[in-house]
Amino acid sequence: MRQLAAVILQVFSFSVAAAIPSQCIEDPKRQIPCENLIFKSILKDNKTKLICFCKSDFKELFITPADETEAVLQKMKWREIESSLGMSKEEILALMN
Repeated sequence: MRQLAAVILQVFSFSVAAAIPSQCIEDPKRQIPCENLIFKSILKDNKTKLICFCKSDFKELFITPADETEAVLQKMKWREIESSLGMSKEEILALMN
């Protein structure tokens, strides 16, 4: 009985782990695993959606740009995230805080 429970748990864990990456927002430039992966559930269009993200991937979005080039790059990154999630910047900020 214990072995059956272990097999079921292992199969369930694998299927959940396999589903997670497609729902995660991450910086493609990051080379190491995220140390602080955050999972949040949101209600969008009357559907619950699971979002996960590595907050450290987006730390540069919370820093005041030093010059116009950085400001433009920051704005482009925000638009990319907004587009991929179908959410506004304000909704994303609420999610990340």
